[in-house]
Amino acid sequence: EYGKDEKDLLAGMADLYKEYLDDAAYEEFRLHGYYTMKHPNSNLRIVALNCMECDTWNFNLISDQSGSKVMFKWLIDVLRQAEKDGEYVYILDHIPMNANFYLTECAVRLRAVIDRFNYIIRGHFTGHTHVDDIVGVHSYFNASEIIHINYVAPPLTTYSNHLPSFRVYQI
Repeated sequence: EYGKDEKDLLAGMADLYKEYLDDAAYEEFRLHGYYTMKHPNSNLRIVALNCMECDTWNFNLISDQSGSKVMFKWLIDVLRQAEKDGEYVYILDHIPMNANFYLTECAVRLRAVIDRFNYIIRGHFTGHTHVDDIVGVHSYFNASEIIHINYVAPPLTTYSNHLPSFRVYQI
């Protein structure tokens, strides 16, 4: 269960994006920091994860990692429903699962989920590292097989001595 500060932070973040979210996605984001929403007039489902549940710098996770377990159960339920409904999925997550800032337990769990649903997950978009990168994700069951690509966005700042840049994805 989130404390007051975390709830206030999530509510504030959700309010920033409210005009882009449907009511269910807004409410889910406000309460949990993750959401799903179907892209209008398509069979594309957007799934945004709460990377704070897997961030190594989130010291609250030292005493309680139950939030990531709840989020991954939710993710699996969303992907199962997308599979039944014939939808494709884009995953949005701030921290790449191969980064030092992503908890190992979360990375292993996410890799297993991606392995199971890789045929409907058509894009995985992250940032955080301030490096423009495309990362192959190896199969959970066969480490020599790349089953997924993680697109890591470049930085908008000059932090880490990088030039500001951005990437546009045309779908």
